[in-house]
Amino acid sequence: KSVQKYGVIHFAFKERIKKFKPLVILIDISGSMENYSRMMLFLSYLLIQQNKDIEVFTFATKLTRITKFLRYKDIDLSLDKVGKFVNDWAAGTKITSSIKDFNFNWSKRILTQNQTLLLITDGLERDDSQNLDFEINRLSLFTNNIIWLNPLLRYKKFEPKVNSIKTILNHVDKHIPIHNINSIKKLLENIF
Repeated sequence: KSVQKYGVIHFAFKERIKKFKPLVILIDISGSMENYSRMMLFLSYLLIQQNKDIEVFTFATKLTRITKFLRYKDIDLSLDKVGKFVNDWAAGTKITSSIKDFNFNWSKRILTQNQTLLLITDGLERDDSQNLDFEINRLSLFTNNIIWLNPLLRYKKFEPKVNSIKTILNHVDKHIPIHNINSIKKLLENIF
């Protein structure tokens, strides 16, 4: 019902999704992702309204679990609560330490082998990336499907030149664009 009020992504839910897979979403909310992170929060809200077997985290300089706030029936209340609770909006990007935190504190509790993990980031690391390979590899051991949603793929001539992007690419199952409504529709067709 609440999905129909918000026409921007409504088309993706026109046909009732029959079977949900468990899903974990990690959303980069750093400055370079600011134009996309709010769209991804909105999408996460819509997905949680359809299926309670979803966990959502944000990260910029630290990892924050926001699942409980996205379960409110009123989207404005949900996003207001998230905005007040998360205090590293548009900050630097610490992918390595955020994934390390997730691996240490959450992965064993919420990830299963049949679960899909959506990693939503441009991959532009500001953290000490020496351990990024270790942490991403460790993350991949807890789930069989990591889908990296990257807005930089909107560029036709995109090439993975930055070391952090190359490192992440070695451990993901899919690397797909997420920058507009069509990319969201394709994503939903792929994961459900």
